[in-house]
Amino acid sequence: MAILGPPTVLLPDGERTALRKLNADLLVALALAGPAGRTKAWLHEAIWGPQESNHVAKAVSRLRRIVDVASPPAGGPYVLKVDVAEIDAWAFRSGVDELTAGSAVEEVDALLGMWRGNPADNQLAIRAGAWVEVMSARNRLVDHVLGMTSGARAGLTRWAAFCEVFHRESGRWSGASAARPDRKRVLVVDDLIGQSVALVLGARYDCHVVESIAQWNTMVREQHPLDFACALVDRHLTDGMADAYGEAVVRDLRALRPGMPIAFMSAGLPHGDLDNIKLRLGVDSVIIKANDEHGPLTDLLDTVDRLTR
Repeated sequence: MAILGPPTVLLPDGERTALRKLNADLLVALALAGPAGRTKAWLHEAIWGPQESNHVAKAVSRLRRIVDVASPPAGGPYVLKVDVAEIDAWAFRSGVDELTAGSAVEEVDALLGMWRGNPADNQLAIRAGAWVEVMSARNRLVDHVLGMTSGARAGLTRWAAFCEVFHRESGRWSGASAARPDRKRVLVVDDLIGQSVALVLGARYDCHVVESIAQWNTMVREQHPLDFACALVDRHLTDGMADAYGEAVVRDLRALRPGMPIAFMSAGLPHGDLDNIKLRLGVDSVIIKANDEHGPLTDLLDTVDRLTR
């Protein structure tokens, strides 16, 4: 199963099947999720948006004509019945994790050659944040290549093609590795777009994403040092947006790290109450956000820059 480029499925007879956009959207979403799968609510919001419908079940039924998708338990996730070793994105991540300073040039070259295209060019509906682990592995591979001696790097046959795949970024990849200064860490608490926010902020900051109140409570219980330069906290941490768990997170942060700058986020805050919310919660900023990666997430970079000065 190949998703590091136009999504395709290798059939038992050796033929490759190119996918229509909807099947490609579903396949990529489930392939990236691996054994954890994706819930109906996640898939629906990511691919079709907030409108009510039964699109997911119908679309998964069509996808099953190509690949096996397990029937989920009530409220549970859809999961591809495919070994992650057979998904190129997971094989790529594993290969990058195994790289060492002594890895052979051929091993690095093989990883570079796994990329057949840039996911950003596929025009799929999947949130950019779903790719964060794969793109992080890609960045580590680039760092590895830039850290190679010029002689070893000259032995790579696929580096030029790899740079062409990511031509919008490769201009910043110099011929030598530069030491990166210590980066500030940001806490992102958001169940819907946390990974997308981390991907955007990753240009300047290292992010720790929390996607549920249970995950946050575990951090508190285990006495996490909460050594972050600032926090972005969403008001709602469930699909139904009927909760206000984010306010509980803010209260915990104020008690445990009283000096930490905090931005409070929500897609449903009334404009007239922003100052009141800021005063009531004791946060430094209140942000009205969009619940998808196509919203103005880049504005968050400016917000975090202000919070961490």
